[in-house]
Amino acid sequence: MLNKGDMTAAAVEIEGEAEGERARASLDYVPGRGEKRATLVFSSNAKPQARVRVMGWSDP
Repeated sequence: MLNKGDMTAAAVEIEGEAEGERARASLDYVPGRGEKRATLVFSSNAKPQARVRVMGWSDP
């Protein structure tokens, strides 16, 4: 996840959907102008093309 803002985001919730299946992950924080990586796991053997969105976050 890329944070294009200046402020840190805490408790970031992300969700991805692929082939009707959903997966979620949480990131403790993403610094302002920074990047953090997360892995979403789907049951498909093939590498799915997932749509990913941020569900919410809080100010630290």
